[in-house]
Formats: sequence, structure tokens, C-alpha cells
Amino acid sequence: MIGGLNIGEIHRLTGNDDIVGRQEDVWLHLADSEVSRRHAEFEQTDGAIHVRDLGSTNGTFVNGEQITDHQLAEGDKIRIGATTLRFSYLDDIDRTFLDQMYKSAVRDGLTGASNRKHFIERLDGEFAFAERHNTSVLLVMFDIDNFKHVNDTWGHLAGDHVIATLAQRAMNMIRREDVLGRYGGDEFGLISRDINLTDGGAFANRIRVAIDKTEFMWEKDRLPVTVSMGVASSLTSGISDAKALLAAADAALYTAKQQGRNQVTFHGSDEPLAQPSKPADKSTRH
Repeated sequence: MIGGLNIGEIHRLTGNDDIVGRQEDVWLHLADSEVSRRHAEFEQTDGAIHVRDLGSTNGTFVNGEQITDHQLAEGDKIRIGATTLRFSYLDDIDRTFLDQMYKSAVRDGLTGASNRKHFIERLDGEFAFAERHNTSVLLVMFDIDNFKHVNDTWGHLAGDHVIATLAQRAMNMIRREDVLGRYGGDEFGLISRDINLTDGGAFANRIRVAIDKTEFMWEKDRLPVTVSMGVASSLTSGISDAKALLAAADAALYTAKQQGRNQVTFHGSDEPLAQPSKPADKSTRH
């Protein structure tokens, strides 16, 4: 991809139902209102690769020209909605190299989540996308409660284990189009497109509960791990850009910390969405 929200991603044609669209089970899913559910298809015919429009609403373009069926050549640029793809023939060595370069540029080495730089870039892009399409973007910022205690008691290797396990638990729960990023240390951010504040808060709380119920083990000890979360929406009055959205979610996270931790708090509200009925010490040492 050379244009759109996922610049740098590489997608290998399979030769079988390589369909691009908004539908979640297609080969290349694009969460874009300008993209039809089944928008276009890449197909191999007589040794050549063709891109074919599937009767989409907004059309498929190759090198700036709208097409119905087009035989692709090296370097052709295909535009579908807000995404631009560059067609290229790559051998396995080239593809592996480019994949590794992409991952090192955008992924956090410990968790596999987006790194801070890529996360901020995606937040900027998602906010701009939401404004253009009159939709919303939700941001959840969260970090681990009393994480210093884990590091001081069990060591930094145990702390790294907690961070990596927590990130994987969260990534297993989010939607395909959501973006989880490691913002720094034990702090994470979650970007969710086109979801309202109420549903987004409930979604964040499901992640909080799942983490609360997860057994984080180090050697023979169960580690005490909970998270506090702050939730903010681009539709909230006074939030005019991605920087303001980030500040709002961070402020809500701070409120959650001040009110006792292990809870979800909305920006602009002092009332937590949910929290445990009573605090519990989950640490167990053998």
C-alpha cells in the first residue's frame, strides 16, 4: 500500500478469490465508506494479472483512469476508495525483506502492537478520515495499575512478560480495523473507528474485565495486574483534532487512576463506567 491508512503493508495475491472490499471476510478488507462491500477483484488470466471492478459504487481506478477490467503491469497504481495499491512482482526474498522493514518501522518489538510513532500517525489519519466522512473515532488510553510494584518486586523481565501478555490479550479482542498501540512503557492506546461513546466504553470495559480475570504468572507467582482506562470521542464538543482527542483520553485515564484504578472513565465525566465492587489483592507468592 502506498496511500491510505495502512501505508507500507504488503498483500500477496493468492490466486483464489482475491477480492477487495468493505466486507470483513474478503481477501483485503478496507474499512472505508467509499468502498463497496465487494468492490474489486484481482484475477490471474492466461498468465497475466487483471484487476476487475465488481460493480462498485465509486469505481476502481488504475493510474488515474476508471476501469472495468485491466491487465496490470509492473508499477501500476490501483486506487480503491482512499487506498492506493502499487502492483509489483516480488520473489520470496524481496517480500520477506520488505515485510521485515515494514514491521520494524511500525511495530513495537516487545508486544507486536503499533509503536508510538505509527500509532500517532494512525490517530491523525483516523481523525481526518472521520471528519471527511462525517463519522467518529474513539480513543481509549490505558495503563497498568501499580506497574512499578511489579517491576520492583519481580523484576523487569516479569514486567516485560506482563506487558507482552496484556497486549496479546487485548489484540485478541479488538476488531480487525481497530489499532492497538504501545504509547510508552506500560501505557497503551486503542483507536476504534465509527463507534459511539457508549458502545466504545462498553467495549473498553470488556477488555478491562478480561485483563482483570487473566492469570499473569511469573515462575510460581500470580502477579497483580489490572488496568485503568480513559475513553474519549471525536464527537465530543471541544475536540477539534487528534491532539485534543489524545489529551481528552489521557485526562479521563488520569481520573480513573485518581478514583481508585481498575475502572473505565469517560472524558468529561467523573463517574466511572464500571469498577470492581471491592478492591482485591491478586498477588500470590510461593
